[in-house]
Amino acid sequence: MQEFKKAEKLLRRFKAGKYHFGQGILEEALKSASSMGRKAILFRGSFPGSGAYIDLITSSLKKSGIALAGIFKGARPNSPKEDVQKMVTAIDKADPDFVITFGGGSNIDAAKAALVLNAFGGDLDDYFGVGRVSAAIKDSGKKLLPHLTIQTI
Repeated sequence: MQEFKKAEKLLRRFKAGKYHFGQGILEEALKSASSMGRKAILFRGSFPGSGAYIDLITSSLKKSGIALAGIFKGARPNSPKEDVQKMVTAIDKADPDFVITFGGGSNIDAAKAALVLNAFGGDLDDYFGVGRVSAAIKDSGKKLLPHLTIQTI
């Protein structure tokens, strides 16, 4: 338990309110969404009982005055390129202010990749390697859309 307390203290200091964790934290974390924009899309994972969380997410966004432009199935395990491309297409069509990802690591990683392709185009392989996304941001002056991640694992 001592290690958990130490980790919690480090996270709070390092992320300064931008990282929420623990049981029952979802509604508190969603409050930060209103500072990200007025229109979002949601890439969701599916597991038994996930529907109740999606209901909570959508109702919290509505209370905050955020329009949800769509709810899309998230990526499968290991983030297949086809799933990343479907996410890029959904982002392009919805033209959101920000993206929300609900699910495990593969879904979150795929959404991050989709945000890069949405901003800069090209092929996913163009961005593999240390510093390549940072260089694209610096060279283009563009920014990635904000991304609210809700990890369930």
